[in-house]
Amino acid sequence: SAACSHESLVTSGNECHEQCQPGNCCSDGTCLKRDQSDVSQAILDDLDDICETYQPCYNLFLVSSPPNFEKLCDGSNHASDDCATICSAVSCCFSGSSPHDDHTSSASCYIHFEEKCNFYAPYCSVATPAAVDVPPPPQNFALLCQVSAAFCRKECE
Repeated sequence: SAACSHESLVTSGNECHEQCQPGNCCSDGTCLKRDQSDVSQAILDDLDDICETYQPCYNLFLVSSPPNFEKLCDGSNHASDDCATICSAVSCCFSGSSPHDDHTSSASCYIHFEEKCNFYAPYCSVATPAAVDVPPPPQNFALLCQVSAAFCRKECE
């Protein structure tokens, strides 16, 4: 939706927020009641299709972070999916392109949402190593390291 593009959100997120209200359950996992373990695969597939149409709504994370974001991304296993969802939505902050280029004309959202991107960085940014030309290890390297730790240190420097 154009209302949820990075450029539109810079000026106002109200229209995007209104359009996304019906799909809130897609981002918070409440579309199905917890006790509905007998839901058919067809219903789950339909729900996935419906939620896919709300994908541009994840750009709202660039305007405001969930109040429990730091708890979601504190490293505990039970929240890692939620954290990954949010980090995926804001990945445009940390790369040269957005995973949802068809939903935005901006290659990177950092220029529009620098403060929010900086907030997410400690949890979502993957440090990109500098390009280094690493030669292949010598043949039988593992065996040589078992024999001589000094050799390993020298070869790895």
